[in-house]
Order: sequence, then structure tokens, then C-alpha cells
Amino acid sequence: MSGIVLAGVLLCFSLVAASEISVSSKVDKSEINIGDRVQYEITVSFPATGVIELPSVLGNLGSFEVKEYDVSEPKKIASGREQSWKFIISTFTVGQYTLPPQVVEYTPENDTTKHRLYTEPIVINVLRSTPESTKDIADITGLAKLIGNKNLFWLWIILGIILLAVPGIYLLMKRMKKKRNQISPPKPPYEEAREALSLLRRQDLVAQGKQKSYCFALSEILRRYITRRFGIEALESTTEEFLEKIEPAAFTRAQKDSMKLFCESTDPVKFANFSLSAEEANTVFSQVNTIVEQTKPRIEVEQKPAGGTEKPESGVAKI
Repeated sequence: MSGIVLAGVLLCFSLVAASEISVSSKVDKSEINIGDRVQYEITVSFPATGVIELPSVLGNLGSFEVKEYDVSEPKKIASGREQSWKFIISTFTVGQYTLPPQVVEYTPENDTTKHRLYTEPIVINVLRSTPESTKDIADITGLAKLIGNKNLFWLWIILGIILLAVPGIYLLMKRMKKKRNQISPPKPPYEEAREALSLLRRQDLVAQGKQKSYCFALSEILRRYITRRFGIEALESTTEEFLEKIEPAAFTRAQKDSMKLFCESTDPVKFANFSLSAEEANTVFSQVNTIVEQTKPRIEVEQKPAGGTEKPESGVAKI
């Protein structure tokens, strides 16, 4: 009986805690020109105890690119605490776009239950910077106006130069095509990834303060390797899409978790100007290097019995 009462008390506490959570989102302007920056803000009010998370907003803003990212410290309010997330976003395509609902998770103190709330979608209209009726190029002057007795001599000279240049251009294009055909095929994915990692290590970008470039380069090496090695289109995917695509693939659970942790560590540096220490740089480098080494093709060839002279029944390599 006491167990039932305790369960009822915990359930009531959970429902009360969930009812005390509220989330709102807003933008400072809903109509912009191409390239303009918009401030997108998410604010959450929650009880004085517990933890708030905004787990997947980076890479989940549709056609908008995150230029800046800032998280406020929780502050006290009358009903508990309040915390906000601010994003400076921008896009370079014309049209009407919707910022999709974002997930907010609240975990009460001494409880593993996560309460999920969603922001409202927000519509932003992106206009072109010049009116559609504006003429970008002036009308072409009629050919008849250019040809006269005085210009006829120069016209024949120009035509002669063109006729003389055509064979040269043809030979040049033929030579370039032949040269392209002689280019050696690309290296295997594993060798390409190893060389790229070695080059990135020698460049030492983190020591030069180029942490964002370092994370972008390391992410591209991993995604290009996954694309070429396993046929997964990863280069143009968002982080959320990338993690969804590798989930059904032939990776171990530890490898999938490692790639998720890598994305969570590098995305704030790539998209929100977070800093990266030398130790953290070595950690994310090691994560990519381990994935490459663990998933490289392994070839095993059957060996002759010790002291034997006969050939094995099967000499086929196993990959």
C-alpha cells in the first residue's frame, strides 16, 4: 500500500513539474532581404530544480545558417528559473521559409523522466534585394548600327583573328581532354583518409587559432571517408541527417556513439564560434582516426601448413 502511495506522489510531482514548464520562441523581424541577419530566440521557464536541454537545434533550422550562437545562464524568476538561447541566422535564397519547431527537454531533479516541449514554427519571408522589374543588363544595340564603311575594315580583321584562333583552341581542348583521360584514378578511401589526417596534423591549425577551420576539415575527412567507403551520402547532410543515415549501417554501437559525440563536440565550434582546447582537438582527431582504422578493409590470406609443400585448397583473399 505504501508503495502505491509513493508512486502516486511521484506521478503527481512529475505532472506538476511538467505543468510549470513553458517555452516561447520569437524573431526580431519576419521579413528580410537576402543576406540579412535575424535574431531567433528561444526562452524556457521551468521549476527551480531540474535541468533544461535544447538537444538538436544546430543543423535543424531549415534553409538558415547559424552565424552566432549564445546561451544565457539560468536566472531566477517568480515561478522558478528562466533560460534563453539566441541564434543569429541568415540565408541567401529568396522565398518564404518556416523555422521548424525545436525540442526542449526538461529533466526533474532526482528523476530520469524527460518532459518534451516544442516551440511554435515561425514563418520568415526572404525578399530579393532589388525589385524584380529592375533590368540588370541594358538592351543590346542593333548590329546594323555597328556596321558601316569605316568599321568594315576592322570587322574583317576581327573575323580573320577568330578564324585563325579556332584551330588553336581546338588543339588546346583536345590536348586538355587527353591529359584529363591520363589522370590516375582516385586513391582508395582508407589511403585518402589517412593522408588527409596526416596533412591536417602537420598543419597544426588549432595552435594557429583556426579552430573552426580545423573542425570543418576534420568533419569533411570523416564524412568523405564514410561516403566513399560505405556508399552513404554524408557530405551534404546535416548533423541530424548524418546520424540517421549511419544508424542502420554496419557500424558497431560504440562507433555510432563515437561519431555522435564527435558531431556534438565540433558543431558548436563550426557554427557558433565556440573555442576548442588542444586536448579537445586531440580527442576529436582520435575519434575520426579510430573510426577510419577500425573500418578499413581487412585482407586475410590462408597460409600453407607449417613445413608443408602443398598449396592450400583456397587461396582467395577474405575481406
